[in-house]
Amino acid sequence: MSVKAGEGEIWVGGVVQADSQTYEKDAELSIEAKPDEGYQFDRWEGDLSGSTGSTTITLNTNKSVDAYFISEAELKAQPPEADAGSNKDYEEGRQVSLDGLGSADPLGRPLAYAWQQTDGSPEVTLSGANTETATFTAPNVMGESSCLTFELTVTDAENDQDTDIVEICINSTNIAPHAVVDNDYQSVNGGDCVTIDGSASHDEDGGIASYSWTVFGGLTAITDVIESTVSAETGDTLTFVAPNAEGSVDIRLTVEDNEQKTDSQSVTVRMQAVDDPDKVDSDGDGVGDVCDSEIVPGIKANGSDGPITAASTDNVSLSVELFPGSFANIEADWWLLADTPYGWFHYQLTEDAWVGGPDTTSYQGPLFSLGEFTVLETPLPPGKYTVYFGVDTVVNGDLDFNTEKLRYGAVEIYVE
Repeated sequence: MSVKAGEGEIWVGGVVQADSQTYEKDAELSIEAKPDEGYQFDRWEGDLSGSTGSTTITLNTNKSVDAYFISEAELKAQPPEADAGSNKDYEEGRQVSLDGLGSADPLGRPLAYAWQQTDGSPEVTLSGANTETATFTAPNVMGESSCLTFELTVTDAENDQDTDIVEICINSTNIAPHAVVDNDYQSVNGGDCVTIDGSASHDEDGGIASYSWTVFGGLTAITDVIESTVSAETGDTLTFVAPNAEGSVDIRLTVEDNEQKTDSQSVTVRMQAVDDPDKVDSDGDGVGDVCDSEIVPGIKANGSDGPITAASTDNVSLSVELFPGSFANIEADWWLLADTPYGWFHYQLTEDAWVGGPDTTSYQGPLFSLGEFTVLETPLPPGKYTVYFGVDTVVNGDLDFNTEKLRYGAVEIYVE
């Protein structure tokens, strides 16, 4: 076997190898390249290959081996090499490792490491950002997935640097919500109140973040009338007054969860034109009475919502009105009470008179649309008067202060 070495020696079987040496055929020998001071072993050539300084060789034939060495001064002039690892995918909630172990210094010296996120959302907090292997927990992402980019910077003893990047894609494990409506087909008459209930919509691994309603098809004479009402609704239930037209409209409910996944369900409403549709909007709020879920009582003094000031010689005129909305014909207690300098009084409808005491209803009976109705027309003695007009739908003769059942208005009068 012949050998050749430059800035170092080749040892065979623990002995320095000269330029050539004879061995028995098929002998297996250990061979090691030992660099001189200031050099490092670089590679084998000839009948050996690789960069491992200590290896073995089998002499099944004549062999020629060359060992090459490189100057450490030359190596120091070379920058380190950063290796941020390969791109990977992870699911939400998993532990992510950023692997810089493939980074290297030409002299094998320790390197300084620095990881940072350079792109992608959301931003994460790295643990061990100044080590070979940084970690973080894969965050929840919006949509199906989100890719995050990280940069590794390595620095050697001479402050030479190199960088590399890696992309980590986070895949969502979120389950999409379910849009559910109570009835996907309705047939109504013009003037009817249409209610589409989406409150059964749900999300298995979170909650519904938003509801949206859209008109996506149907007769123009219908869609033009209801489109603004439909698109303005952001709750789980849609109500509108059916236009008096012959045709149908298609409406879609879309629900979105807190990770922006969506689901939709559509409803078709068929409308039948009638001769005399109910289009009354008693309180003028833009919602027809058939759909209006509000009872609006009103009371005025001298035509004003008050407060008003009057002389003791002036007539004070009190009037009340009621807009029952969709509660028309529902039984209720009617109350008309006055807190005066002389105690409490209530108005008794059957007698058309004010009677002492606050504990008696003015009337018991169904709610109906009451136009302006005068209950007082007379001068009042000096003092402060607060007059209340209201209704509650618990018909028991007791004033029910449950705000869901009691609706009232009030006016203040100051008499000088």
